[in-house]
Amino acid sequence: FFFIGCGADYRRDINGSYIDEDKKSNTENCSQKNQKKIVYNTMRDSYLWYEYLPDIEYNDYNSTQSLLDDLRYSKYDKWSYITSTTKYNNLYEKGLYEGFGFSIAQENGKVLVSYVYADSPADIAGFRRGTEILEINGNSIYNRDNKEVWRAILDSTKGQEAQFKIANNEIEESVIVEKSLVKISSIFTHK
Repeated sequence: FFFIGCGADYRRDINGSYIDEDKKSNTENCSQKNQKKIVYNTMRDSYLWYEYLPDIEYNDYNSTQSLLDDLRYSKYDKWSYITSTTKYNNLYEKGLYEGFGFSIAQENGKVLVSYVYADSPADIAGFRRGTEILEINGNSIYNRDNKEVWRAILDSTKGQEAQFKIANNEIEESVIVEKSLVKISSIFTHK
C-alpha cells in the first residue's frame, strides 16, 4: 500500500504556462494541504488497519511523510510509504531504484547483508552476502532495531555517497559507496 505524489512530473514552458493544459488543474490541486488530505482520507477509507488510526488533525502536520508516520499502525505495517510518480515508474516499470544496491538482515545485534544486486555500488565496493555492516558515516549500528538501521541507511542516501565500515570474513575495511540507479531483477541470480 502506498501513495504516489502528484505534480512533480508536469512541465511548464519558459513563460510559466503549463505545456499540457489538461494537467494544470491536477497540478494546482497538489498543494501540501491537498496532499495531506489525500493521505488522510485514503488511510481512513482504504487502510487495512483503519480501525487503529489515531484521531488527528492532518492540517497540523508539516509534511505528508510525518502525517503518514503517525497514521501507520507500526505494530504490523512495514510497507506503507510515500513516493513520487517517477520513482514508482522507475521501480515497477523499469526495475530501477536509487540507492546502494543491497538488502540486510539482523542477527544477534549484527547487521548482515542478505543480498547484493549485481553491478550495484555495493557490489563494486565489495559487499557480499554475509558482509557485516559495522558503521554508517562513522556511526555504529550494532544492536539497533531494524527501523533505526534502515533510517541510518536511508538518511545516508541524502548525499551522493556514504562511508560504510564493513567486515568480510572478519577483515574490516572502510569503503565509500556512491548511490546511483540500481537495476533490480525479480529473479535473484547474484552471489
